[in-house]
Amino acid sequence: MSTTRIHKSNKMSESNKLLLKNAWGFIRNNNPNAALFLLDKIRQPHNDWYIAKAHCFSQLKLYGEAISSLTLATKLSTSNLILLSSCYQHINQFSSAIRTIQRCDNWYREMETLSRMSQIYENMGNYFNALLTYRCIHNYFEYRPVLLGMASCCEKMGHNDLALIYIKQVKDWAIDPSALLIMIQCYLNKKEYKIAFSIINSSPNLVDDQKLLILSRYNEKIGQYQQAINTIHFIQYWQNMQEARLVLARCYEKLGQHAKAAHLYQTTLALFPYYLDAYYDYCRFLVECNKSNAKFVLDHYIHVLPFMEKLYLLKYRYECNHNNLGDALATLIKTTKLFPQSCNAYFALIKEYHSLGDTKTANHWSKECLIRFSHCEEFIYLIKGKIQSILTGPSNTSIPVDVQHSKQTNASQTNNDYQAMLKVGLFPRKIRHELPHPLSLHPRYADLYAEKKQATYSVDKVSFDALDLAYTMKI
Repeated sequence: MSTTRIHKSNKMSESNKLLLKNAWGFIRNNNPNAALFLLDKIRQPHNDWYIAKAHCFSQLKLYGEAISSLTLATKLSTSNLILLSSCYQHINQFSSAIRTIQRCDNWYREMETLSRMSQIYENMGNYFNALLTYRCIHNYFEYRPVLLGMASCCEKMGHNDLALIYIKQVKDWAIDPSALLIMIQCYLNKKEYKIAFSIINSSPNLVDDQKLLILSRYNEKIGQYQQAINTIHFIQYWQNMQEARLVLARCYEKLGQHAKAAHLYQTTLALFPYYLDAYYDYCRFLVECNKSNAKFVLDHYIHVLPFMEKLYLLKYRYECNHNNLGDALATLIKTTKLFPQSCNAYFALIKEYHSLGDTKTANHWSKECLIRFSHCEEFIYLIKGKIQSILTGPSNTSIPVDVQHSKQTNASQTNNDYQAMLKVGLFPRKIRHELPHPLSLHPRYADLYAEKKQATYSVDKVSFDALDLAYTMKI
């Protein structure tokens, strides 16, 4: 796009005003090409001209061009800043998306900006911060999009019962397609298939392609991979559906048809370069099939997508599969630092140390996890239950090695390596975690986030829990 400077005069000729007015009419009717045709006739660049062009490019999914247009505008309203943030979000530039939202006046008060911030966190896979930010919305339980967002986060975190509670707070949820899709996924996750299918069969608002995709996911879950493949092919334009392509790739993978699976993963990434689930599934495929390029590809995508916690946990699995116990534990500890809002790495650490027979360190990480999430009323009982199930499971005190991953490792050598790593401090007994908080710019509470001149809080030195503030304060 041309980087023409804005004309010094803020005034537009009457003919240009008419062209701009008509262009906005086409934009409102989702006809961006016609709008661009009119806008290109305007030879006098103006703030509103750049904004109109950005809306056109956004509708055409040309997000880079939309960002360029908006950055050339001299003044952006809240709605236009939200559009700019959305464009950044679509191309996975999440830090820029967050900073753009924070440019909005009173972003920490308004439902629209807080909802957008929550969606950014959700798309990053940072479901905990997404829920936290949704909870900051005044009377959040009254808004359908907020409740659907919270339910979606809970479902993705595995808290299906809590997701169902949020869904049933949505007005007319029984005829709301978005609510029903999340509800069906929850029941599929819980393996309550009869309830899931009863919802599908009694829901005329779900279109046929949605029902076929759900049916294919069900067949995948119960191991009927060929049936899932056949179901996907009943979808008329499945090639254009990113989720359908992933279901198909996973099923070919399970059937041992690795060449077909790899081709589907690679073409999906080429067609949908910002589809994060495709990156994870492709890396998982390489790791689980023990492909020679697994480590290279995984490290590359971790470098490109450093906000994806699942990739770090996948690296931990890769290192376990290759009997690199020290690297695996170091990866988990690093993950707790990078993603303190997630309990997955904590659970893995507790399990690994318990399996190693190191009860003291397993209890240490259990305590760290419970302190970290003590303010999460909805989740703490689930976290306690998960930790209890890990600690009451089988451990190996005579051979301190994870029996699930390292059966072929020499036991005495593993024990010596483990003790040596303890001596050099690879597994520190006390870890300090710092978490930037979305409300750090709140003028009334900024003094509570003064540690190291940024919004942080520490789990090993908590005098005031900044995250708890977000749950309880009234903005």
